[in-house]
Amino acid sequence: MEKLLEKIAIGIMVLAIASPVVLAVETHTDSVIATANVVALCGVEASPDIVFGDLVPSQTSTPATVTVTNDGSSNTLSSDVTVEGTPWNDGTHTMAIGQTQYSEDSGTTWAALTGSPVTIFGGVISAASSKPIDFEVTIPGNQPVGLYSQTITFTLSCDTTPPQV
Repeated sequence: MEKLLEKIAIGIMVLAIASPVVLAVETHTDSVIATANVVALCGVEASPDIVFGDLVPSQTSTPATVTVTNDGSSNTLSSDVTVEGTPWNDGTHTMAIGQTQYSEDSGTTWAALTGSPVTIFGGVISAASSKPIDFEVTIPGNQPVGLYSQTITFTLSCDTTPPQV
């Protein structure tokens, strides 16, 4: 029996030596997130909103300044900067667009706002720059009492043609 056990033990040792060693394989992974912010070549921002406050008929407001900014990334000059407005409205009554006037030169000369785009600033605001524009409103003598609002829209058109490579 001893011989048999000895043969079995030798057989197990031979098998153990002849068997390939199996190692535990560990796998670890990690990742990163890639981002690319594609920005507008042409953009415009105007602020702040205008609050003329309490006015009575026949009164002209104090001028309020709006800053118009070319917030696009294009280094080309804008080809056109325009301003236009809507009629004043309180939900029941209206007031003409032209009751609002604007000035590009700190109140030296005033022009009536219109419902069609009008070129301002000589048509140019370069990238990442701003220009101020003043607004005032004159309330007609017979204007009904109410809380009126008007939308003033600025449009900036840029040359967004990709450069030739």
